Amino acid sequence: MFDFVKCRKQSEDIRKAELEKIEEFKARFRRYKDLIENNSMGYNNIQVARYLSSIIVEYLNYKEAIQALEFEYKTQDNSLIEEIYRKVEWDLCLKHNVTLIEKIHDDDRNYYQSVEISDERPLCIEINDLPILLNPWKGTRIIDNMININKENVFDGDKFSFNVQNHYLYPMDIVVCQGANHSQFSARFKNQGKTVIKEVHNYSNLYHEIEFEGVNYVKKSDKSVIELEYDRELIFYSGIIFEFGRYILDENYHSLPFTQNKFK
Repeated sequence: MFDFVKCRKQSEDIRKAELEKIEEFKARFRRYKDLIENNSMGYNNIQVARYLSSIIVEYLNYKEAIQALEFEYKTQDNSLIEEIYRKVEWDLCLKHNVTLIEKIHDDDRNYYQSVEISDERPLCIEINDLPILLNPWKGTRIIDNMININKENVFDGDKFSFNVQNHYLYPMDIVVCQGANHSQFSARFKNQGKTVIKEVHNYSNLYHEIEFEGVNYVKKSDKSVIELEYDRELIFYSGIIFEFGRYILDENYHSLPFTQNKFK
């Protein structure tokens, strides 16, 4: 016989657990903002935000790497963070600006009609100059690169740029890797080598329309929630990094001379 009382109690417990989880996320979010805005030493907000962002990116990188070592094909897929930003802008009927930093042959320009082409060499940076969000999804490849990339074989993203696909996101001030995840993971771990940025994605227009409040992205106009079907933790960290970018945007701060000259 169906037990309505027991079923109702279970539903109430689930609802209570859900509300507690929501409050936990909001408390974590407030903690990050407090670390930036109310630090007792009076550090610059941007300086603190950038360091916190670096820590979060490294946490996500190592978390996925551990998953790749312990399981097969069950990793969290950090690269979805950029996809989350694109889903948010799609919901708002917006489109961010993309600049391709490569020399493109005239015959191939028709394939890039929706992006700006700078006709420059990719931006070359030290491997740990910026937080690089990586997607190290295969354990054996992590081990291979850890062993094979060393002092005698330093990672050179400029020399082998055909295999590297890095997008710099502004004003989040992070790089998202779409190619050479495992080799860059090893190079960053050993703090050896250089890499390149081939695309700059400017998401500044989103900041006028939305904000992240600890659990959801919310439209400023009517406070409605943008529904996202992604892992809740990944949404949370994407939102934290997004809001770090607000400090950078408000102060017109630039890590790269390229964006400083371009986004005035």
